[in-house]
Amino acid sequence: MTTTERIKDTLGAAAGKLKHVAQTAAETVKLVARHPEDLVNVVKENLPNVATAARTVILERTFAAAPSLVFKAWTDPEIVGRWWGPEGFTTTDIEMDVRVAGRWSNTMVARDGKRYPSAGEYREVLPAAGLVMFDEGKGEPMNGHATKIEVTFEPAGAGTKMRLVHGVFKTVEMRDECKQGWSSSFDRLARLLDEK
Repeated sequence: MTTTERIKDTLGAAAGKLKHVAQTAAETVKLVARHPEDLVNVVKENLPNVATAARTVILERTFAAAPSLVFKAWTDPEIVGRWWGPEGFTTTDIEMDVRVAGRWSNTMVARDGKRYPSAGEYREVLPAAGLVMFDEGKGEPMNGHATKIEVTFEPAGAGTKMRLVHGVFKTVEMRDECKQGWSSSFDRLARLLDEK
């Protein structure tokens, strides 16, 4: 590879990162304009840069079910209770008012009985297409550190491609723990959708 080609590749990669930063900044400004109370974390934690990208969970999975069924699995409390949480966890105290500004909450319970409550608000509800949820960071391990959960559903053949973006976490370690939890939960969701 020539020096000119290396420079072009480097500039192209930098341009791609800047485009991502600009898009994320625009999304953050829109969110804060609608919900100024979110500034508590946006100012210190959500400024879009390479560091915050490294503290965001991004996962994609394809399920053998239509987008409407995958959406229902995220919005029906009875179904959520069957897959939400890593292997070995149960989820209780599920409340879901699935509408913009509606509240959601649940408690994941580990095998040892330790409880992990979470709660927040729905910010966007697009039937069979996606959800945006504000997570207030209630309880351990978040302890008041709020995050945003964005999940989208697209047709993929006879199934659904689901994309989850969750962040921004305080540390890469917290991100990794959350990523592991979501991955395990999505394994449970895949088995559940296979039964249908």
